Amino acid sequence: MKSFNVGDQFLKPGQNSIGFIRLVLASAVVFYHGFVLGGIQPPGHMQAKLAVSGFFFLSGMLITQSFLHSRGFVDYIWRRTLRVFPGFWGCLIFSAFVVTPIAMALQHRDFPAREAFGYVLHGLPMVKGRASVDGVFARLPAGNVMNGSLWTLPLEYTCYLVIGAAGAMSLLKRRWLSLVAVAIFYLWQVFPQTRLPAIPHMPNGLTAANVLEPYLMFAIGAAAHLYREKIELPAWTGWLACAIVVFICSYESMSAPFQMASAAIRVIALPVALVWLATVLPLRHFDRRRDLSYGTYIYAYPIQQTLVVAGVAGGWPLVLVSYAITLGAAFLSWALVESPALRLKRVFSHRVPDAAGHMGDATAEPAK
Repeated sequence: MKSFNVGDQFLKPGQNSIGFIRLVLASAVVFYHGFVLGGIQPPGHMQAKLAVSGFFFLSGMLITQSFLHSRGFVDYIWRRTLRVFPGFWGCLIFSAFVVTPIAMALQHRDFPAREAFGYVLHGLPMVKGRASVDGVFARLPAGNVMNGSLWTLPLEYTCYLVIGAAGAMSLLKRRWLSLVAVAIFYLWQVFPQTRLPAIPHMPNGLTAANVLEPYLMFAIGAAAHLYREKIELPAWTGWLACAIVVFICSYESMSAPFQMASAAIRVIALPVALVWLATVLPLRHFDRRRDLSYGTYIYAYPIQQTLVVAGVAGGWPLVLVSYAITLGAAFLSWALVESPALRLKRVFSHRVPDAAGHMGDATAEPAK
């Protein structure tokens, strides 16, 4: 292969290995938290941060394509809501009524049923939910946090709404606006002194400094899809980008020049690396029947917290045990919640999705 691109064929089902890559990114978060939640310094740096950034870049491409292939804003937002909220609600219920009773029993404490119901009800809108159920994890190294991975979901859904609004107003046809968004977020990413002050009365986490990189990566993904016919890169850039990502994960310096260089380079190298890997890896039907990446990402944290309560040592023991259990939970989430919800996509569309949520025509989108 002399070159690779993100042209019209790239995002079609069976033409990329994005499903496998998404599971790898979710697994990187499990790995990182397996050390952190056990009170151990993880080997390397930034695995979880880069994994989240990778998710947002891939989402930027997929979600932009989703709107362009939708029958309008209502059809689009309905499908995006079905992909995110049912699985999220299932995780809330699992955390409140499976994780909490087990963790409380291990600590010889009573199950706080009222607080468990409150945790679920406050969490349903996905913003301003409760951090945990009573003090179930108060004695753990990571503190009383039920699911520290959920903070990215409101950000992602916000990006969905922005794409939907832009599409409804025909702004996606003015694709140069996506480059303006990329330039602004890139400037704020690399030069913190240029950032605007926090917006009053916004939900916590939507305007904090740590959300800039996810927003930037989503904007890069959206721009990449809008300019897809113009993007073609030589194969050596894929190798170079992967090497840069590995270096950033393995070396860290708190010096200002290194931090600025890392912030500037990783948001360019990571998209190139992901597109190249999605092109060259021979796993193009990996998620055709089921997509476990979302369930792996949202279920791992409460499972790991519970295992720490049970006495599983942090580090590799926690990573391995929690990963096996999490994959089982992700499979059940897909089979019992996510996949049935995706079948409701047809409500506003004549196209019928298959078991994995792919739309049944030539312009089908990957399940996302």
